[in-house]
This record gives sequence, C-alpha cells and structure tokens, in this order.
Amino acid sequence: MRLRPASPCPLGSAMTVIAALLLIACQPLPRPSDQRARTVAVTAVTSSAVPQAQVVDATKPGEAQPRAFDTPTVHPDAAAWLKRVGLGPHAVAEEEWSQIQARARAEGYVLLYSDTSRSLNPIESLAQAYPGLRAEACTLGSQDIYLRLVDDLQEGEHAAGVYLVGDAPRTLKLLAQHQIWNYVPADLIDVVPKELRAPLLVHHWSALTLVYNPTLAEAPPIDNWWDLTQPEWRGRVALPDPTVDERTMYFLITLVQHSDELAAAYRAEFDRALVLDADCPNAGYQWIKALLANEPILVHSDAEVVDLVGGPEADEIRVGLCGYEQYDKVSRGELSFAPILEAIPTAGLQWPTYLALVDRCQRPNAAKLLVRWLMGDETGGEGYSAWHYPGFYPARTDVPDPKGAIPREELLPRLWQPDAVYIDENMVAMRDFLAVHTGRDMRGR
Repeated sequence: MRLRPASPCPLGSAMTVIAALLLIACQPLPRPSDQRARTVAVTAVTSSAVPQAQVVDATKPGEAQPRAFDTPTVHPDAAAWLKRVGLGPHAVAEEEWSQIQARARAEGYVLLYSDTSRSLNPIESLAQAYPGLRAEACTLGSQDIYLRLVDDLQEGEHAAGVYLVGDAPRTLKLLAQHQIWNYVPADLIDVVPKELRAPLLVHHWSALTLVYNPTLAEAPPIDNWWDLTQPEWRGRVALPDPTVDERTMYFLITLVQHSDELAAAYRAEFDRALVLDADCPNAGYQWIKALLANEPILVHSDAEVVDLVGGPEADEIRVGLCGYEQYDKVSRGELSFAPILEAIPTAGLQWPTYLALVDRCQRPNAAKLLVRWLMGDETGGEGYSAWHYPGFYPARTDVPDPKGAIPREELLPRLWQPDAVYIDENMVAMRDFLAVHTGRDMRGR
C-alpha cells in the first residue's frame, strides 16, 4: 500500500458567536478535554504473532432491528427537566409554536455543538431571522466534540443546547446514556419517515461509496468489490486511511457484519467458495486483507481520494472510496467522478447526521427553535440551505433532492445501514487486525 503525505492542514476548532447580524469566529478556550486529542505515532509492527480478530455476533442482515446500547436509569434531575420541557416520555404531538418562539427570545441565547463548519451559516441566519437572539456554534471533529460534551456534562455544565453530529456509534451511545434527547418538532412528524426520526432525528444523510472517473471510463470499471483485490487494480484503489479516518473504519466493520454477502459475491465472481486465511474469521476480514495486500493508495481525506480519481491531472483509471458529499465539486465543474451503484454486494454505507437536544440544557426553548431552524423549509431553505447541495439528502420527504444528485430512492436501497452497537463492539478487533495488515501501531486510538 502507499501512504501519501498529508496536505498542510492545521488541526483546530472554531467558535462562532452571533450578536444581532454579526458572525465572529474565534478559537474555543482550552479545556481539560482538549488534552485527549493525541498525535498517533505510526510505527512498523515487528511482532510475528498474528492476533485473531474476535467478531462479536450481532443482528444478521435482514433482521428488523439492530440491538440497542444498554440504557441506565434516568437521573431524577433529568426526569424533572424532561417533564418541564416536554421531551422523552413527555413529548407531545402538538406544540404551541408561538409560545416556544416567545420563550426562546426571552432565553436570548443558544449554543450548538457540531462536527461540521457548515453549521456556521445557519447560526448566522438564525440570528438574522430572530433579532436579539444570540447564538454560538462550537465546531470540532466528531470525536473531539463528543469528548467536549461528555466533559461538560460530567462537570455539571449544561450550556450547550443542540448537538449536530454524524457519528452513529458515539451519538447513539450518548442517547442511550441520556446525555442527549430526541426532539422532533411536531409539524415535521408527517414529513420525516419514522426511521429518520427515531431513535434520533436525522438532519440529513450522505453515503460512503466507490467512485470512478467517467471521463476516463465510459462505464463503471468494476461490478464486484472483489475486483479491487485483483492484480490489475494493484496501486489503483484510493481510500482514506482507516487507521486515521473513522468513517472508513466504520465501513470496514460493516463489511465484516455483512460477511455472508461478501462470500456470496466472491462465489459470483470466481465460481468457487472463498477459502479463509487463518487470521480471517469471515469473508469481510478476508476482503480487507486482500485489498491491503494489493497496495491501495491510503490518503488522509476524502478530498484527496476524489482528486486522485477525478482531478484535472488524473491520467489513469482509478477507483476510490469516499463520501458522496464530495460530489458538489462535480456540480461546480472542479472534478469528474461518479458513484458506482451496481457493484455487488453494495453501493456503500449510509451516513446519517443526527440532531438532538443536550440533556438538561439551560435554554431548552431556544434549543428547540434552533433544531426547527436547522431542519429548514420545504424548499431546502432557512437553516438547511447549507446542506441543500448534491451529495447531501434531507431527512424531510417534502424537500426535493438537490439538483444534479442521484435520486434518493435510487441510492438508498443499495446502501448498508450503520449498526452502531455492532461497530462499537467490534472496534478493538478491527483496530488490531488493521495494525497487523497496515504495519501501524494503533495503540491509544
């Protein structure tokens, strides 16, 4: 495999403060939780021992529901807060929205925790729509914003009101632990499908998919994921390095969960049963091992993947694994790539971004107002406008797909869904497996 050096990109965070119509970005103050961010040294694995991956049994494909995280008893203070603000078991089917707006104005402030800088524009537009309502957005990577929220709540701080993050394992664990709560504005119940509003409201979703360059290849160059393990694709597959990119890691674990489908795809491709290596307990691990042995180009971001596949200097046919949200660059004419939808056994992984209220937040009405604003209107406007671009799909059924995007009814059936519990339970096994087959020490991650 080949590892490309990272482009110069400093790590950091942004805190955006809106006062009236002014948006000011600033660095968040240092906190104890920030000390948890680590620089992971990449070293060769010299041990000859090959650890066996311990695969945790979970819901098989086709079963109705994946398992849920263990749920503790609700804290008495949280129970009283839920009753007062109408959440959890006290959620109502109808709301006096004018009262919520009035109370939000009286509260005068709302703080958003988010893993995307796209949330900064909606914060600005909320202040414009509701003069006098001050808003802040703290944006960090998904792991760092998770750690910040956990530290806040452990320290008894409940300043953050809304949590907007696309990390299913951590976010759904927060929900199970009663650190965030589901809130679905009553007027949206009929336009958000049940699976996108329970157990937690989905703001939008994207997908992790295989892509190719249609200017270099008239049709998708593969029709089976096992093709990528063959000699003709040696050094021509690009993907974010799973030892540093968690979304790719989650997808590899999902491949393991769908090992029966990968085994069937192998038989369809080679007309024989798959023979597993001693360190591969199923077809998912065998595919990962075979791909890594085929010298893929491991990069640090999806942006680098699409540049290798469809950038102006791309001169050979490559296949890449990346987030479909990069497709906006195609619509702007910057790159040329398209998703591979029909390769078996899947087109990729659905990637939902969740929206929730923080437990016992100090200004719950302002938080509800922000949730409603972020969900936008039926045109994809208001607070949703920052995401109404190709590559992002709204949870609302009354909002049209962005112009130029693959229709969601065509893409969604071809995607696997992330099973947060399965991913969480198999993370250590996958890290150990990748440490051996990438030659990287993943201790501390």
